[in-house]
Amino acid sequence: MLADGPTISWLQLARILRDRLGPLAERVPTEEAPGAELPDLVIHNDRAKRVLGWRPRPAETTIVETAESLRDLGLLERRAS
Repeated sequence: MLADGPTISWLQLARILRDRLGPLAERVPTEEAPGAELPDLVIHNDRAKRVLGWRPRPAETTIVETAESLRDLGLLERRAS
């Protein structure tokens, strides 16, 4: 995902989905999986902004709109209760 702002963890991404999408995100994890800590990912997009005039959207907007698009396309299934 290419967006503007600081890099976020998978758990932060999951929290955004749960906070913004409610029942649609009921299966999103709430805890980090065990394992070694990965190094922070750093993406530099300053040149694309400067040279191309690219204006990336905020990460939270990108995450939520992507999930909503997947829902609208019928690619997300809700778990049967």
